[in-house]
Amino acid sequence: ASVLTQDGNEALKRAENGAVDNDRAGEASFKVPDLRVSLLHLLEGFFFLLFNLRLLLVLMIVMLLVFMRMLLYLL
Repeated sequence: ASVLTQDGNEALKRAENGAVDNDRAGEASFKVPDLRVSLLHLLEGFFFLLFNLRLLLVLMIVMLLVFMRMLLYLL
């Protein structure tokens, strides 16, 4: 228990002197990203996904047609 109180006292002294703990220093320097930039990234990702899904759909239809053509040839 004495170790805990000693640490607590040291932390109190540091706080009184205006020092910031190392693990707390990172929080103070954190900045919120610009909203416009994040919206742009969301939009970019959305269009990228949309394009990829369309490409996949076209590929699936083409493969289906090829498969059907093969089946017709086999029958």
